[in-house]
Amino acid sequence: MLDTIYILKNLKKANISVTSDLTRERAGQLWKQASYIDRNEIISLVDLAPSTIHHIYSSGKISARLAVAMALVLKVDPFYLTAETDVDGAVNDEVIKRFLLAHGYEDIIREIEDPQHHMGFQPRPKKRKPIPAESVTERNVENGTTLCEDKVLASEVHIELSDNDILLLLHAIQFKAAHGVGGAATLLKNIHEILLLN
Repeated sequence: MLDTIYILKNLKKANISVTSDLTRERAGQLWKQASYIDRNEIISLVDLAPSTIHHIYSSGKISARLAVAMALVLKVDPFYLTAETDVDGAVNDEVIKRFLLAHGYEDIIREIEDPQHHMGFQPRPKKRKPIPAESVTERNVENGTTLCEDKVLASEVHIELSDNDILLLLHAIQFKAAHGVGGAATLLKNIHEILLLN
């Protein structure tokens, strides 16, 4: 299983299309046929605005980053998207590796095939000091918040998200979990448990 997030972070945004007319036709057709969920997964993976992606498939210019993201999500050959082949074959890790090698990303392939790769990118757990019970100075029962000596607790943070934003976040986490991104499966499980409790 390839480290999708690492690969996409390290791909350039420069145009790699061989024939812009074919790329425009193929990418445009695939984008229009893609489901809302698939489109949002692609947008979250490449970290581009939808209008930028629209410009890309309408102009016929496609980057390695977008080609790989579309290939993974829409199950389309990235060589087909860049007009390097006229046959839309199956997509798997080997096809993605060949595509990366063909476009000069040997260093990324070497890095992800290195057994130490995942170990080098593991975040270290942060040491947190537990808040002693006596530091709780006031309990506000009316709005359910707890105030501690100049500390903001999670219950005091208010974030407004639309239903679409929440769905997009959930789908992005689900996609990351499906592709083996560290911690995503645990996060998805925790969110599921929280939703079941409410």
